[in-house]
Amino acid sequence: MKTGFTLRELECFLTIAKEKNYTRAAEKLYTSQPALSRTVTRMEGEIGTLLFIRKNRRVELTPAGEILLRHAQRIMQEYEWLGKELETQFSGQENPLRIAYLGDGMLAVLMKLIASFCRRYPEQVVTSVRAPELKAVQEGLADAALLYFPTGERPDWAESMTLYSVGLSAFLHSEHQLAERESVTLADLRGSQLLIPTGQFPMFQQEYETSFFAISRILEHCGMDPARFQKAGSSHTFQMNIVQENMVGILPDPSCCIANNLVHCVPILDCRESMELAVVWKKGDKSPQLGRLRKLLKEPEVVEQLWAP
Repeated sequence: MKTGFTLRELECFLTIAKEKNYTRAAEKLYTSQPALSRTVTRMEGEIGTLLFIRKNRRVELTPAGEILLRHAQRIMQEYEWLGKELETQFSGQENPLRIAYLGDGMLAVLMKLIASFCRRYPEQVVTSVRAPELKAVQEGLADAALLYFPTGERPDWAESMTLYSVGLSAFLHSEHQLAERESVTLADLRGSQLLIPTGQFPMFQQEYETSFFAISRILEHCGMDPARFQKAGSSHTFQMNIVQENMVGILPDPSCCIANNLVHCVPILDCRESMELAVVWKKGDKSPQLGRLRKLLKEPEVVEQLWAP
C-alpha cells in the first residue's frame, strides 16, 4: 500500500473531516466541490479503500479515515512547527520552549503550566508537542516532557522535577455496581478487565507506553493479574470500552477531568501516592528556555496552582 499524499491533499482531507461536508470544505479551501471530490478519490485509490461515507447531507469518516485523521493531524502539526522553528532560527529569536505530553488527562495540568510560564515570561514562546514524551525529549523534538512515573523511578539519561505525588482512580460506567462509591480498593476490582491508556505512534516505528508501563507496574506490584490488563490507544476508546464493555479504566487522579455523566471517577484507596507527576529533560541541557521553566517550577505557589481544581 502506498501513501504518497501531498500536504495539500492532507489539508483537503482534514478540512472535509472537520466540516463534514464537501461544499463547505471546498469554500474553506478556495476550490470547487468537484475538484475536491477528485482529490479524495485519488487518495482513496492510493490506499485502496474509502475514507468517507455519505450520510444524508453529511460525510463521516470510515475506519481507514479515522486512522488517517490521527496521522494527518500530527503531520500537519509537525509541518507547522517546522515553519515556526525555521522562522525563529533565522529571525535571531530564541527557539520556543517545547513541552511534550501524551495522555488527554494531562491537558488540564499542561495548560496551567503553559499559562504560568507565559505570565512570568510574556516575551517567550512555549508550545505543546503531543508525542511519546521521553522519546520526544531524547530525539530533540521537545525540550521537556510532562508525564507520570511510578514513585522513585527515572531513566538514567534524564533529570527531572517532581511536581506532586498522586494515586490511581478507577473509571466506571455509571451503571456499574461500584460507580456510586466514594472510594474502592484493588480487591473490589479483582476479576474486572482493567483498561489502561497507551499511545501508538507508527512515525516512531514503535508503540510507546509510558502511561501503560507506569500504571501496570504499580498494579502488578499490588498483586493484580496482568492477564486482565488491556490497552486503550485514545480517550475515545478508553471511554467507549468502559461504557459498552463494562471495563474498568485506570488513570492517575488528576485525570478525573475526563469523567462525565456516563463515566464516573472513583479513587482507589490502596494506590495513594503511587505515582509522581514530573517534568523531565535531558541531563546537561543548559538551554535558556529550559532554565526559565526549571526556575518557575521551584516556586511552590506555581506548583500548587497546577494541582488546584
